[in-house]
Amino acid sequence: MQLSFVQKLLVLTMLPLLIAQFGTLFGVMTTAQNEVRETAIKELQVAATVTEQYLVSRASRLQQAAQVLSADYALKEVFSFGDPASVRSALINHGSRIEADFTAFVDLDADEQLAVVSDQAIEAGFNAYVNDQAGASDAMPAASIVFVDSQFYQIFSAPVRAPTTIGYLVFGIHIGDEFATSLAELTGKDVAVVPNASSPGALGIANAQDKKVSNWVDGFTQTGSVYSNFESQNEYLAIATALMDADGSVLLVLRKSIAEAFEPYARAKDSILGVGLLILTVVALLGTGLARGIAHPIKQLTAAASKIAEGSYDTEIKSSSQDEIGRLAAALQTMQTAISERENKILHQTLHDNLTGLPNGEQLNAAIGQSLRIPRVEFSLVCLQLSDLQRIFSLIGQHAAEEFMLGLCGLLRERLPASSVLYRTGTHEFFVLLPECAVEQTASLMASVAEDLRTGVRYQNKSLLLRAHAGIAAFPEHGDQRESLIRRAKIAAVDAESADHATQTFQAGREEVFERHLAIANELPLAIERGEIEVHYQPKVSIQQRRVHGAEALVRWTHKDFGFMSPEEFIPIAEQTGTIFKLTQYVLNQSMATLARLRSQGHSLCMGINVSARDLIEEGLVAYIEYCLTVHQLDPACLILEVTETSIMEDLEVASATLERLRAMGIRTAIDDFGTGQSSMAQLQNLPLDELKIDKSFVMPMAEEASCETLVTATIDLAHRLGMTVVAEGVEDAYALNCLQEHGCEVAQGYYFDRALPEQAFTEWVASFRPDQFWTSEQEQAGKTAGA
Repeated sequence: MQLSFVQKLLVLTMLPLLIAQFGTLFGVMTTAQNEVRETAIKELQVAATVTEQYLVSRASRLQQAAQVLSADYALKEVFSFGDPASVRSALINHGSRIEADFTAFVDLDADEQLAVVSDQAIEAGFNAYVNDQAGASDAMPAASIVFVDSQFYQIFSAPVRAPTTIGYLVFGIHIGDEFATSLAELTGKDVAVVPNASSPGALGIANAQDKKVSNWVDGFTQTGSVYSNFESQNEYLAIATALMDADGSVLLVLRKSIAEAFEPYARAKDSILGVGLLILTVVALLGTGLARGIAHPIKQLTAAASKIAEGSYDTEIKSSSQDEIGRLAAALQTMQTAISERENKILHQTLHDNLTGLPNGEQLNAAIGQSLRIPRVEFSLVCLQLSDLQRIFSLIGQHAAEEFMLGLCGLLRERLPASSVLYRTGTHEFFVLLPECAVEQTASLMASVAEDLRTGVRYQNKSLLLRAHAGIAAFPEHGDQRESLIRRAKIAAVDAESADHATQTFQAGREEVFERHLAIANELPLAIERGEIEVHYQPKVSIQQRRVHGAEALVRWTHKDFGFMSPEEFIPIAEQTGTIFKLTQYVLNQSMATLARLRSQGHSLCMGINVSARDLIEEGLVAYIEYCLTVHQLDPACLILEVTETSIMEDLEVASATLERLRAMGIRTAIDDFGTGQSSMAQLQNLPLDELKIDKSFVMPMAEEASCETLVTATIDLAHRLGMTVVAEGVEDAYALNCLQEHGCEVAQGYYFDRALPEQAFTEWVASFRPDQFWTSEQEQAGKTAGA
């Protein structure tokens, strides 16, 4: 059950009082119980002492009376010469003097009945006792307990001498209810006389007949010790003593009820509980009033908090008190103001870029949706992507990058029309919404903006160059849905970047190509992990030595949906998405494993492996190559890393440093597709390169175009002068092979020898290689004639 605040305050008020009252009552009652028990023990011990003294005094008195009467001459004469009737009459007369229950004369000279008893009802039973006693001893005991006709008697005897002992005078005192009652009155305790096990058939007696005398000795240990005794789940304290020390066959038990002893305290407990209940009632009434007085302002504050939770921040929260409630009201008012301000700030952050303050993608979606609802109004949407921002940020640092970005946004707003809205949707991505602006006008405007950025953005007296690519999608020409317009503007921007154009308008059919590229980008990492990428090897032949020089490792991918895909399609996608290094690692490991197997078969070959621009700036490239060389136990000299001119020029400083580290390891490097890039001879001269590969676009037409042969021979001569060996790609006929041989080219590769082969096929090709397959005298002669 959920308690209300008032109920909780009431519980908080009354619970300590309840605990204190019951704790006090418990302590008092516990102390009282201990005191009652100790007092009862002392009373029982005193009562036992008094009882023992009383019994001793009584026995002494009766013993003396027996001795006095036994010496009486007249009585002796009756005992000596009288008949039984006379003896009985004398016994009755003398027994009444001392209030004995019976009097007897035990005649030692009698033949059959030894005793004459004043009470003829017990005479037979007493004679049975006397006969037993006479059989055991000639003398009667001075004092003893006798069990006659299911009754206890305490007897006292004295010898009758005339002058020799002729018999014994015996007085008997009945141990019955009156005896127990008199002792109970004397001691103030319950009294019971209990036979021991040696008195079979004997019945115990007590001052109260409703007591079960047989249970009084439960827990008894020894005479004189107080013990606990239970009857009907009520506890008693008891003490036992022998009725006669000389006999010990009967116990005298004194007992006191703990409940009766505790009764005065129980009445006091009821009084205490009554007073406590009265106090609790008064406190409950006062506490209820106090709790309600506290709860009322809290209810008001709760209602105000509920309105705040609902988003209403104009509620005035007041409290006239200066206590904690008043301070709580003031804190709640402060919190309401802070939440309102923070919510406005969060709302602003939700709709704006945190750094530049420009509206973000959320506002772009809303603005496009609103523009689409205006009938017959055209607008253009531009996706502006800025390359090189990451490079600039890494050069100038984070704080400066933020300042640069603010300046860049200011520059863009200056270049754009006042009616346009600039949105920042990503680190390198902006959108521009141009209302009532045709495609041609938008393309001209964005080309101008991109050109301004390409000429440099001024920052701290420096001009930082940016490559800008704008993709344009227009309504309704390129779509009438918000999502499709945004997607197509992005696709156009990607196309502009791929073609390195300043602007690109969305072209029909490009969406399908983009989705294909997206699928390739998503599935390429998985294909690498699953080993679906294959590595093929295109032979490279030493022209001068006419032997197999090695191979170039080339990747092949047969997609489950798209079929065979050219590396020229998926490798650029891998570079754009950052998967290229993972792909390079895969190719490095696979091709080195193949090379290790070939070399173990006795083939002294080299392996050429392509690395991209992103690979060259990857910190882990050198370490991974070193790892693979160690795992496959390869000499670094048998590895040739091939890089393109474009990849080197993209970040010349970092690329040069990476190539230097590779050369220091003993790995050779080659510049691939030479002649198609933008590098200068001076730049090539300063790079740590060992090999130059002439692009196939110059080698393949050599037989038909003399200019191509001239360019190739000039390139060979240049490379030799720079200390590099030369590899010619695209060798497809004997003429090109012989021409290259004549001009000193070291290595050739191309379809004339074979296409790129799987590992097994390449291994078989190497094993079956014969020079006369490619060099014949007729071919050599034809080559020489053509060269002349």
